[in-house]
Amino acid sequence: MSEVVGKKGMKQSGHRTFTYKERKFNSFGRGGLLDYFTPKSSPEEIRYSFRTKHNHEMSLSEAKLVARSVDEKLAEDNREFRTDMVDTILHFANVFDVSNIEAFALTCYLYKAIGAKENLTKRELGDITEKTIREANKLREMNWDSFMRILKEVS
Repeated sequence: MSEVVGKKGMKQSGHRTFTYKERKFNSFGRGGLLDYFTPKSSPEEIRYSFRTKHNHEMSLSEAKLVARSVDEKLAEDNREFRTDMVDTILHFANVFDVSNIEAFALTCYLYKAIGAKENLTKRELGDITEKTIREANKLREMNWDSFMRILKEVS
């Protein structure tokens, strides 16, 4: 990893500092990550959508009920994927001793590598996973900015 000498002569890593949102994301546990990735609809957007697209005026309480129903349906439809993703993030964070945001980037990198491949055998999946994680972790260690750019591209 590259090191940079700071203003006071102390060595600093080549990593940029985390933003507030990234620090908050890093502090989440399993429940917090599951909640973070649970879809949330805005009642105001639903009201606006009904007004503009359907020419129907609805009260805020009705919009909240619709938003809750939509969120529950979306959450149920994606529950298995969301759970697997959060478990993968936490596993990578533990195995590689990295933050949640870095583990999320590793997970996105892995999912991008697997892509739309269907009917993978366990061996093929294991080979892809091993190769991808090795490459992603090497990139994370060597070039943090490039690694974070990949995260932004795939997420």
